[in-house]
Amino acid sequence: MRNLPGGFEYYSNIAVTSRFKVLKLAPKKKSTHVPGQYYGYSLQCTHCVSQLLAAVPGAWVSIEVLEDVAVESPDGDVEAIQTKSGLDTNPISNRSVDLWKTFRNWVDAVRGQEFEADKTAFILHVEAPHAGALCKRFSKANSTEEATSAILAARDELWGAGPNFKKKTEVGTELAEHLNIVFLTANEAVLNKVVRNFRLTTGERQAYSYLLDQMKILLVDDDIAEDVLLHGLGWAKKTLDTAIENHLPPRISVDEFRTELNSFRNSLKKRDYLPSFAGLPPTTEQILQNTLRPYVRQLNLVDWSEDSLFTAISQYLNTKVNIIQYGRRGYVNRKSLQEFEKTIKALWQNMRDELNLTGPDDLVKRGKLLALRCLRERRKIEGFELPDDFTPGSFHLLADDFEIGWHNQYLELLKDQQ
Repeated sequence: MRNLPGGFEYYSNIAVTSRFKVLKLAPKKKSTHVPGQYYGYSLQCTHCVSQLLAAVPGAWVSIEVLEDVAVESPDGDVEAIQTKSGLDTNPISNRSVDLWKTFRNWVDAVRGQEFEADKTAFILHVEAPHAGALCKRFSKANSTEEATSAILAARDELWGAGPNFKKKTEVGTELAEHLNIVFLTANEAVLNKVVRNFRLTTGERQAYSYLLDQMKILLVDDDIAEDVLLHGLGWAKKTLDTAIENHLPPRISVDEFRTELNSFRNSLKKRDYLPSFAGLPPTTEQILQNTLRPYVRQLNLVDWSEDSLFTAISQYLNTKVNIIQYGRRGYVNRKSLQEFEKTIKALWQNMRDELNLTGPDDLVKRGKLLALRCLRERRKIEGFELPDDFTPGSFHLLADDFEIGWHNQYLELLKDQQ
């Protein structure tokens, strides 16, 4: 058998992560996808939750409805927030195509009456701090005169002084497409209003940490703030995804969000259960990565159905996450996890011995019956109720290390993986 540290202690010791290193796959070709692109999209949900925490009661926060993120207040005021990660490029440099495309879109939206300029705050949020003289000057312009001066300075910088605009041909085709609309004479009044109501905000490449600090200040005791934040992020994403799946605008009521957080916070304060920190169901890639793992092959030996295999993979992955999180947060003593492991191993042993005496002669049927009996068990740790998938997931963790098995001859049949 593999020379691995055994038991749940391996998971609960956060300094040791080797159990994850067992999940070795064949080397893959480098992905053509850009992590920064995903970060940009995920930042929208993070910023959405930030606005849900900061907005006034009665407001609504949406994603990809009016803008990347938008806040609609009960009095009709709107915050239209364009989010940029700023990981790989500077989105507020003087010649940034992204910057001028954003202003062009806002000008078009005001002209198209999608926004009422006097009741809209146009916000560009860049998570990583960058330099951008023109953009920052726009952000400081609060009056008509200051906006006019900032716009003229930008036009002179990019096009050169009028009336000749000698630098106009030097900006490049892609940038010129947006500048030609932004600086159009017919758009002067609209652009002036947009600039007057424009605000640049930046992060420090620490979106999650900022959000956690915000959570502590506004709503939650320090000791459970991160638990509530994780719940809030998951709840918000699920709510937005559900709306999209049902062809509804992805928007969330501030009041509903805070009611959910307060309810969850109160339940944590008086809880007699351990919350789950597992995320979404397993991805297709995770399922494929797990199909040849020992615990799945053990289930295949006893003719487990395809749907039940999917459930088993989900239970296995969720339980790994929760064991680590319980240890990290000090929710459960390591000895309690060890005792839990001993308890379910003894339970498996007793059930196996009983079935060897009274069960069917067919070893596949006997093994399947053993698995069914074990996986329907639900146990507690330190008197706490556990997530419904924790006990079956724990059996899968043990099966993955060959410490238990369903088929009587599992060690012999799967000796190639030991």
